[in-house]
Amino acid sequence: MTEKELKEFYNKGLLAFEKQNYDYAIEIFSQIISVQYDHLEARHYLHLSLQKKTEGSKPSLASSVNKLFLSMQANAALKKGDVPGCLEILEKIIASNPSDSETLKNIADIFYKKGMELHAINNLEEAKLANPKDINALKKLGELYVKREDYRNAKSAYESALKINPNDTEVLKSLKNLDALGTMKLEFGSEKNKGFTLVEVLIVVIIIGILASIGIPQFAASIEKAKGGEARAGLGHIQTGEKIYYAEREYYTTNLSDLDINLTQKYWSFVITTPTSDSFTATTTRLGGTHSGQTIIMDERSNMSGNWEYL
Repeated sequence: MTEKELKEFYNKGLLAFEKQNYDYAIEIFSQIISVQYDHLEARHYLHLSLQKKTEGSKPSLASSVNKLFLSMQANAALKKGDVPGCLEILEKIIASNPSDSETLKNIADIFYKKGMELHAINNLEEAKLANPKDINALKKLGELYVKREDYRNAKSAYESALKINPNDTEVLKSLKNLDALGTMKLEFGSEKNKGFTLVEVLIVVIIIGILASIGIPQFAASIEKAKGGEARAGLGHIQTGEKIYYAEREYYTTNLSDLDINLTQKYWSFVITTPTSDSFTATTTRLGGTHSGQTIIMDERSNMSGNWEYL
């Protein structure tokens, strides 16, 4: 039977169950688990169909005797490692008495040993409904829920067990351990809702590093360009001063104090070099910082040259 056929067959079983055609539902779900013994939903609805069909009736003496022989056959099959065969035999016992909590616990135990915890829980929940006073079923349920970190259901199972026997030391210890786990959850938070993993922190650090490697140089460049404004303004003042000086004397000067100008020399120093009767060169040099010593040179025609990085 293919996966698609199995799904269609299962849907037919659900439809039969909803229409209360329990005999047909039992037939379908029984066939499904004979093909796929670990079909959780089919086994669950098979048990529900059996319970609905036998609702109100009590198991006969013959079914009790039959259970003895079937249990022996199931144990023999299990010893041979025939899990599907063992489960098939145990289902025959359930068919005679759907409320047989001991057999439901046996089925749960087989699934548990196979590592199928959800299957085990499902059958233990059915055993609990069949016999709410079964303290062993409640203890096992609590243990499985703790393994799955379902602490709410685990606590519910242990509390139900404590109502049956308030002095059960095993249950009291389990509840105490559960409370300790709950305290740890509150103090440190669950992994899903609080805090960050090492991988998450590393990712954030890497992203910050990438952004810094891009942003910091750009920010530094913006600051340096702004400081370059002082150099350009100063050279402009020198050019204006020299033109006025030339108009009065017909030659240029090398002395800044001869020019009627005010220069800000916080980031740049200024000198006038190589003046002639009709030309001059003004040089400004960067003071301090990573660009210290870099220059901007301007002549009387406002032509710029030099080795400043942002010229």
